[in-house]
Amino acid sequence: MSHARLEAAARGAMEMFDEITRVEHELASDFARHDDRQERFKRQFDRETRRHNKAISGMACVLNSSPSSDSVLFVAPNTAVDDGGSSRLIAATTNDSQGTSRRVSTIARHLERLKNPTALRLREELKSFYLPPVLTSDLLCDTCGAFRRSVSIIPLPKGWQEYICEDTHKHYYYHREQRHVLWTPPPETDPFSVFVFERTNSVFTVCRCIPSHERRRRLLEKLREYAMHTAQLEANKRNRELHGAFRTLAHTVLKK
Repeated sequence: MSHARLEAAARGAMEMFDEITRVEHELASDFARHDDRQERFKRQFDRETRRHNKAISGMACVLNSSPSSDSVLFVAPNTAVDDGGSSRLIAATTNDSQGTSRRVSTIARHLERLKNPTALRLREELKSFYLPPVLTSDLLCDTCGAFRRSVSIIPLPKGWQEYICEDTHKHYYYHREQRHVLWTPPPETDPFSVFVFERTNSVFTVCRCIPSHERRRRLLEKLREYAMHTAQLEANKRNRELHGAFRTLAHTVLKK
């Protein structure tokens, strides 16, 4: 009798061991399939990222080769461009009026290039990803059209001051002695200031496209905190899955 009980107990133990082994194998297979899915998703995500970066690089090359960013605004009065497109310095003796007129025409030509609608659209689309390495001007920003530095701001003609309308939030210009009010910069305003006004609604706007070191540090801290939080969530999710699987295994074994 005792021998039969021992055999029955042994068979029960073997069956329980086989069940535990089977469930363990199923769990290992499930986790292997999960890891395989994660690996396939990672490879697909990397392919999409490379494709996206390639598209951005292509657009950046198009922007960089556009007429709005291939030359410098300030050129010497004795610089000329021949018909073949190659620029060279020419030594010539010109009077002050000719040099001034050439400089004014050069400024006007480059301001027109900055206003190119195609270049404006490309800069608007790529402003979050790309800043042109070849700057159109050290004075103005290619992206927002404002002055790059506050020291580069060109003052208004003598007697004119800029104010803002509280109702429309538009800037206007007032001459205290002449009592004139203009909704556009005065005629004697520098062409660069006029261009900044057309882009930003003020002749005193300073570029804020490039973040400061403090703002970059705060952004990096936020990204680091987000990465740690995401990793913790993934670890907690994996632990919950493992605990649930082992709880199911224990419940199945106890039911036997």
